[in-house]
Amino acid sequence: MALTPHDSLIATPDLGISREPRTRLALCVLFKGEEPMARHQPAAARDGGTLRRQVRSSARGGYRYRGGQRRQAADQQRAELSRLLTDRQGAIRFRSSRIRALSASLNQLVAQALRDGAPVADLARITQLSTLTVRRTGRAFDDLQPTGMATAAHLRAISQLLRELTTLEESKAAVEVERLHLLAEASKQQILDEFELASLTGLRPEQIKKMTRGVPAQPRRNFAAHRATG
Repeated sequence: MALTPHDSLIATPDLGISREPRTRLALCVLFKGEEPMARHQPAAARDGGTLRRQVRSSARGGYRYRGGQRRQAADQQRAELSRLLTDRQGAIRFRSSRIRALSASLNQLVAQALRDGAPVADLARITQLSTLTVRRTGRAFDDLQPTGMATAAHLRAISQLLRELTTLEESKAAVEVERLHLLAEASKQQILDEFELASLTGLRPEQIKKMTRGVPAQPRRNFAAHRATG
């Protein structure tokens, strides 16, 4: 059988000679060499219509973003610790000032009681001071004049002032404990250096090191109660 140059012949073992158009054979070869169409479809089509956010950006941009987050978190932590330490230090100063004022008033009440004839032993017992300290306190206010107040009234006034003084001293001690744990947290985690801590608290760097040695950083307590008593 004669072949024309316009036809492409394919020989098969079963059917002998079959005639196929050249264009159909070219399309088959083309489709065989191409990748599946699914690879050229958008990500939303391949994932069932759901767009997926890129998991990881470029290495440089991704690390810069996470580094910025870490720096922001560190700055926030520094600012928070600085604020808390400033609050505690202010509370300690306030309580210390009140304690000094009440102590001066207590000394004057003791001296006035002595001037009005209150027994030294009674005053030493109620103030838990030595008799020598009570007499020395009386001599420090030698310009006081007798008021005629009874000893029992003096003792009641002194007892009331002592209770107020004790409450303030306990409150100050509690705030000092909170400040100590904040100092330990800032020092051990290197959130603030020793000079920053010294600036915030008025303490010397070596004093802070000695105070915080072996002290764990504990969860922070609510400061509202201490402010209420201040």
